[in-house]
Amino acid sequence: MFESTYLPSEICPELDKIDLTKNSLYQVLVEIYNVRMHHAAEILEAAAASGFVAGQLGIKPKSPVLVVHRVVFTESNQPIESAHTTYRADRYRATFYLSKNAL
Repeated sequence: MFESTYLPSEICPELDKIDLTKNSLYQVLVEIYNVRMHHAAEILEAAAASGFVAGQLGIKPKSPVLVVHRVVFTESNQPIESAHTTYRADRYRATFYLSKNAL
């Protein structure tokens, strides 16, 4: 997968100084910045890989990919993260669990 994540700098200053290869982003947001995530909205769509993303994923440009756009919100409905994740279509499987209240 290839992911780009955007966070407001005023909520998490100096985040770029934290080694996220050893720490979970969400763990850092909770433990260091006291950010409490509440809910998220995601959109899943099929697309063709751009040249850059194809190179990152080791596939040919215009190969089929699945793209997830996610926005994470706090309990007060403030957006705190916007993420754009691209998956190789030949290596991705999604499972969705729905409750009767969400139908």
